[in-house]
Amino acid sequence: MCPPPAPSGVPGWENYDSLAAEAAKTGLWMRGLLAVYSTYGWRRSEPLDELRVKQVDLLQGTIDLNPGATKNRNARVIKMTQEVRAIISMCIAGKKPEDRVFTRENGKPIGDFRKMWYKMCCAVGPGRMACRVCDRTVIGGKCECDRAVPRYIGLLVHDLRRTGCRNLRRLGVHEKTIMKIGGWKTRSVFDRYNIVDEKDLADAAVKLDRKAQQRKLRHSSGTVTPKSSGKDENSSVN
Repeated sequence: MCPPPAPSGVPGWENYDSLAAEAAKTGLWMRGLLAVYSTYGWRRSEPLDELRVKQVDLLQGTIDLNPGATKNRNARVIKMTQEVRAIISMCIAGKKPEDRVFTRENGKPIGDFRKMWYKMCCAVGPGRMACRVCDRTVIGGKCECDRAVPRYIGLLVHDLRRTGCRNLRRLGVHEKTIMKIGGWKTRSVFDRYNIVDEKDLADAAVKLDRKAQQRKLRHSSGTVTPKSSGKDENSSVN
């Protein structure tokens, strides 16, 4: 009998570490792609197919995405985080300027890595293999109710574009800066990824409650100073 469905969804900081640990088991290239995609919200092809060693400046800590490497043909210079910088420095070690930053361990292009991605996500939770008939989670084979190959449901590489956008916004980064980092040229397209979820709404409510509580505390601790009568209370009346 099939086990109950496993949870799936787009990861935030709360389960990034478990996904990163699983990615490292696949290879340094997978670990690096996960870091870049989830940090900057880049398109799949930008680091995978277009990024070359010569575009990385480890001394300055920057990545130069030239116009030919971006979908909208706009150049972008991105500052690397400590995590991305450390991983990329290992990825480009011993490579030539024209070599790809992300390659397999033997130096060959990565190509289609969807099956490895599915396996990684199924191992830690944000993905599952589901029966095409009953939609229940299938582990290590086929569902008893169908002989067809199970389908994958869960986190996709492109979903990390939304994850990067959301995480940067939650950290307080200005939306114009987020658009520059992720390569969103127009506000209408950016808004498709800049989704406000239930956690954002809950956080907003908490902040409003905290602000209201601070106002109440200020009012309750304040003192009322009586108006002066202009006369000396100790003076006698003739």
